[in-house]
Amino acid sequence: MNLHRLVRGVIPLVNPDQEVVILRSTGYTVDDTGRQMPQYAEQVTVRAQVQPVPETVLQHVEGYNQNSMYRNMYLMGDWTGLSRATGQGGDLVYWDGFAWLVDQVPEAWDPTAGWTLIRVVRQGLEAQPLGGITHA
Repeated sequence: MNLHRLVRGVIPLVNPDQEVVILRSTGYTVDDTGRQMPQYAEQVTVRAQVQPVPETVLQHVEGYNQNSMYRNMYLMGDWTGLSRATGQGGDLVYWDGFAWLVDQVPEAWDPTAGWTLIRVVRQGLEAQPLGGITHA
């Protein structure tokens, strides 16, 4: 039984879905000075449930920086490609005026429940999608 499907209509009443833009990384190229330049193949706009990451979870994050801002984003569909563990990392999410780097894919329930949980960490200053980004 897919419990998520049963309650999906009520979830946005409690915590409204938010629009996020995802840039899928295709790796890097190297410029004339030897600097790596990230490349992105596509930009996709999706709806997400954005929530804070519990402090108890962050205490166990390797390399956790207390000055960083982390968020959990529940996305409809299969977003397991946003995974550093499989060498597919480097994907960016634009939300709330900032770029957020996908840190982890803690839960992938697309085959059964139709959603994926990603954890993101905010990157630097305010940014806009496509701002200074080279697409492959």
